[in-house]
Amino acid sequence: MCVEKLDCKLFIDINCNWSSNIEGKDIENCVVIQTKENYEIDYSSIIEETNCVNFFKPNDDQQKCCLLINCKPGYLINNITVCSEAKTIEFFGKNNEYISTHNIDSSQEIRGFNVHSIKTNNLNSCSLSLERLENVDFIWIYGIFVQVLKTEAYSFNSIGPINLQNVQDMLNPNMLATNASKLLSSLSIKNSPNVKNDVLNSFLINMKHTQTPFSNNCCQSLQNGFERLEKQVQDKLCHLEQKINLISNNIEMLNRKFDDLLIILNKNV
Repeated sequence: MCVEKLDCKLFIDINCNWSSNIEGKDIENCVVIQTKENYEIDYSSIIEETNCVNFFKPNDDQQKCCLLINCKPGYLINNITVCSEAKTIEFFGKNNEYISTHNIDSSQEIRGFNVHSIKTNNLNSCSLSLERLENVDFIWIYGIFVQVLKTEAYSFNSIGPINLQNVQDMLNPNMLATNASKLLSSLSIKNSPNVKNDVLNSFLINMKHTQTPFSNNCCQSLQNGFERLEKQVQDKLCHLEQKINLISNNIEMLNRKFDDLLIILNKNV
């Protein structure tokens, strides 16, 4: 079945660092957008479509032919299939970090052009380097199929290195007391074992009164709770510092009295 032709500019921004050799056409003309999770591509019809564009290397520089793809807000890239003359494609993440290399074999050659299918695992940005060309100065790109999915379907799944499900679990009202306890247990305040207990008890009591569903109100309650925690810790530290200063003064006074006593004893000897 043929893939429905959608306006790629509604879903992604795509750029190629090489120049189009066909007037009135650019890399956008190669792109076919797919928004369904399960689909098939009729590769045999590609060469007959208007997706084919020839690109040439600008000037005499040695830069490879690279494609940069950025999703529009609300979408993520799930898969990219490139039909071109390139026998190798290197895949890079949103920060230009290397992810993988995809080499072609004879079974992936369709009607004389090479097909690379790259699973991108829901990125909002990535880049491709097209390598091992028939001619080092130009390349035919016959079609680029980009599968994009709405972010709503992944609102509680991993996006990049951040696991949003873990974030939701950590901010769950039923877990706030446990998480606060873990946080406070990691704090070490010298010479004051009661400080942590006092602050913890006060903080947990406050959190019990502020438990709400997972929402902005819950996040605000959490923020307010930690602000109160910080203030109470600071107050305890100030109080502890005052006690230390008092003890230091008492020790100094005792030292002076001891010196005076030694002087008196020396005189009586």
